[in-house]
Amino acid sequence: IGAGVFKLSGGGDFSDPSDPSFDLGLEGRELLLVRNRDMRLRTNVRLGLRGNLSKATLAGEIGLIDGRIYQELEITPLLQPDPSAGGPAMLPDLAGLVTGPPAAWDLDIAIRNDSPFLIVGDLAGGSIEPDVTVRGTLGAPVLEGAVLARDVTAYLPFSTVSIPEARIAMNPANPRVPD
Repeated sequence: IGAGVFKLSGGGDFSDPSDPSFDLGLEGRELLLVRNRDMRLRTNVRLGLRGNLSKATLAGEIGLIDGRIYQELEITPLLQPDPSAGGPAMLPDLAGLVTGPPAAWDLDIAIRNDSPFLIVGDLAGGSIEPDVTVRGTLGAPVLEGAVLARDVTAYLPFSTVSIPEARIAMNPANPRVPD
């Protein structure tokens, strides 16, 4: 996490070494997440981890700031094809990436914009506005909410395509297939 200021606070109780408890907080401002020729993204973070090793909750807010996409915006490459023939495109399966006791920790993390996330380029423009909450557990996270694209304009050789608003809704009942 480059070029930002963050603070870790809190403590823990290790009187039961098999199931220690903790109350930790992480606050950060303008933390650099991505910077390359295609994208720049910083974040403000306020997260808390409270509980014990066997059962804890990771909760808080992630505010995206200074977001810029400098290339063509293509959502479909972010989606993986459904292995069954003719099925819908699917989000990657994040279940099972975290194992052991932390896999049971509950999640409640809101992801929003703290400043506009812009699509910038010669061929396209607009903004992206996430309103997403990550719930479930660390071992099986579930996205709820939606991502809006607003005032997207694509400049084609002989025409211009304008999309005032597009919405991708996360479906908790089927978390890998957005609506």
